[in-house]
Amino acid sequence: MNPAHPTAWLVLTLTAGAISVIFPHGATAFPNARGPYFTTIEGPDTVTAGEVSEFTCTAECSPECTYTWSVDGHTNTSPTITLRTRGLTSTVEMECTSLNPASGKTSSMKKSLRVENPVSVRPAAGEEPSLNQSFHLTCVGFAQMSTIEWYKDSDILVMDAQTTLSADNTTLSFSSLLPSHSGLYRCVPSKGDTVIVSVGYLLTCGPYFTKIEGPDTVTAGEASEFTCTAECSPECTYTWSVDGQTNTSPTIIVTPSGLTSTVEMKCTSLNPASGKTSSMKKSPRVENPVSVRPAAGEEPSLNQSFHLTCVGFAQMSTIKWYKDSDILVMDAQTTLSADNTTLSFSSLLPSHSGLYRCVPSKGDTRIVSIGYLLTYGPLSVNISGPDTVEVGTEYTFVCESNCEIPCDIYWTFRQGFPSGTYIQRRTVINWTPDTPNRDQLFACVVENTYASAMATKLGEGR
Repeated sequence: MNPAHPTAWLVLTLTAGAISVIFPHGATAFPNARGPYFTTIEGPDTVTAGEVSEFTCTAECSPECTYTWSVDGHTNTSPTITLRTRGLTSTVEMECTSLNPASGKTSSMKKSLRVENPVSVRPAAGEEPSLNQSFHLTCVGFAQMSTIEWYKDSDILVMDAQTTLSADNTTLSFSSLLPSHSGLYRCVPSKGDTVIVSVGYLLTCGPYFTKIEGPDTVTAGEASEFTCTAECSPECTYTWSVDGQTNTSPTIIVTPSGLTSTVEMKCTSLNPASGKTSSMKKSPRVENPVSVRPAAGEEPSLNQSFHLTCVGFAQMSTIKWYKDSDILVMDAQTTLSADNTTLSFSSLLPSHSGLYRCVPSKGDTRIVSIGYLLTYGPLSVNISGPDTVEVGTEYTFVCESNCEIPCDIYWTFRQGFPSGTYIQRRTVINWTPDTPNRDQLFACVVENTYASAMATKLGEGR
């Protein structure tokens, strides 16, 4: 021991029968240990199924490191390993861990290898699998192999009455495809220790001939059944879209409310193995027994009484009224009968115009009636003014209409804007033509929320 270097001393302290190891500042247990640094895996990035590839693990390390490999769950403790993949996966995951035996420190490196597989299962040229039809699969891409075995879904293939193998086992034939034949098929050629698991072929059928079974006409408030079917192997799953709502059962029950004249439905069949889909649409017509009707002989007229009745329903417990898609707000001129079947107007106002519906319901059954559009007679429009015009003279044209509720009124000039002096004030035009023998076509359009009308008049120039 050299007292000149006190920091190099290993001091042992006995405390209550235990031994504590104390390193003064700057001292280490293994002063000559270094690394591991820069752990590296040397070897190709791509390997071929059935062929041998070599990989070496290195690191800067003192004393010399030991190495532990982990390759797809298997371990090895040599610096260099040889690898022969079978082709069962498209990649090989490997990791090398270098260990300094003096310090116990470790360092790791991972590498993911791409596996090229020369062997695959392919259908005969031009063939597509279809139920109850013949089909053929061939094992291709191998050389100098002594035996070939076939697997389906990871198990050795069990032959049935519809399947046969060629004499050299390279071709698997189906005389008539059944739903039970669907699955992932692989061939496994081998010779000695060399075994290659081929790229698989997923045999699926369909979906073909997706169709919706059910009535073409349904009744508002009544339940109707619709079933989606398809030829599919393995069994398809089904997704419905009905008026924006989705359902994932093969069979659905539809009870239309009557709000629309058709039910828009679409069924999509999905082969869960291949991911292929097929769709079918159907638009059953909706018959609605419930409607809103005016009292016999009545026509709506401003400041006159008027009555609307909800008819065509049976055994309903409640009736609600709607105007223009909103719940009806009663005013001083409107009343409902005791059973809510009749809506009465003591004196029609312009604000009463709109689309009226009744909605009888009982439990979960609700029917939205055919609506009644309350308006005040058909629109009419007329243009008053001269039939002939002369240059330099002012003429007046007036658009006249019978709007009982607010209307929009505007002029159009389909054959060109009037030439000369032109002044327009809403429904009145003052025009002084400046070109002889030129005709001018005037058109007046009248519109409200529920209707529109147009009138034309030709001013012949002289």
